[in-house]
Amino acid sequence: MAIFDRVIVGQILWFATLVVAVFGLCVGSFLNVVVWRLPQGMSLSHPSSHCPKCNHAIRAWENIPVLSWLLLRARCSQCGLPISVRYPLVEMANGILWIALWWRLWTSGLPLTHGPVWFFLASLLLAVALIDLDHFRIPDKLTFTGLLVALAAALVFPETYAVGASGAHTVFSQWLADGMGQMTRQPRLLALARLVVGAAFGYGLLWLARSLCRRLWGRVTTRSATPAELRLVDGMLQLPGQSPADLAQLLPFPKDRITVEIVSGRLRRKEGKGEHWQAGTVVIGPQAIRLGDEELAGEEIAELKVQAKAWTVPREVLGLGDVKLLGMLGAFLGPDAVLFIATLGPLLGLLVGGGWLLLSRRRGTAVPFGPFLAAAAFLWLLAGPEMLAAYSGWLHSLVAPPL
Repeated sequence: MAIFDRVIVGQILWFATLVVAVFGLCVGSFLNVVVWRLPQGMSLSHPSSHCPKCNHAIRAWENIPVLSWLLLRARCSQCGLPISVRYPLVEMANGILWIALWWRLWTSGLPLTHGPVWFFLASLLLAVALIDLDHFRIPDKLTFTGLLVALAAALVFPETYAVGASGAHTVFSQWLADGMGQMTRQPRLLALARLVVGAAFGYGLLWLARSLCRRLWGRVTTRSATPAELRLVDGMLQLPGQSPADLAQLLPFPKDRITVEIVSGRLRRKEGKGEHWQAGTVVIGPQAIRLGDEELAGEEIAELKVQAKAWTVPREVLGLGDVKLLGMLGAFLGPDAVLFIATLGPLLGLLVGGGWLLLSRRRGTAVPFGPFLAAAAFLWLLAGPEMLAAYSGWLHSLVAPPL
């Protein structure tokens, strides 16, 4: 296609760059809709864009990326209330990412068909990072949509999965190509194989890390100097000093349990019968509660109130959404990128997230992992293979014998 011909594009490079920038800003405007509506389960197309405060329908001239925000002086034209600066910042961030990836693509000599794939992935990762920052979760709709687009790219643009001088990938992808032998002459077959291996490697690697983290750090124990009240009513559990929370959310997995060391307690069954519990260990599960050898189905309990001196609650160290995200990135970028992202992502999280927690002195505050995986993926796209090559050269210089 002419739009992917380097000779033709080179003649209008400045215009092509402008087009990329404009489309990047426009897609950034749409990302604001995605980030706001998707976590709430709202439609992305209906109703049309409107002021969330007065429901004023946004007119076309009020929806020009960045420019409209400036012309409106950051206020709604109808109610006059402020428009968050986040809107133009997201638009500009997406535009800058597209320009950076476009310039990387042009200077690298890679096929220009990488462009649509990289642009889509960059915008999707920006949406993932923002939603994870706001809600501490990554919607499956984004990761599954990404997997479908990766599959389509492998079939339509198999050259974006190439290995060697014309590709952007290194060791593991080359091993895969060598193992496939003559089958590599079929570009789509190689692309699909690399997609499957990358997705499986990404998902499997982080799933193993998640399982290990749950085993080592998946529970937090709190002890009270004096007995504190813990209350369970109609499936809502109120831990001392916290608001009531749905037991199903506190125990998302069948094997999850909350263990409570009690001084005393009182149980009221739904049929009206009440009973006192003596000191012991209460184990609260998703479907039942046990004290000693006695087990009671959760549906029979109207209210449980205990005086607790210690309680242990399971906690999610690494969300399943992060696991799915790395699987999707593996489908797009291959197994080499997975290893790069899985190494750099936690390092960025430790440096940036850990530094922020230390400076803010907010111990125990959760930090979303998705934005750091997204940042590591951006770095891979912009300079990943070169960074790996530089690291390999440095490591070789340390272990190579002197001449």
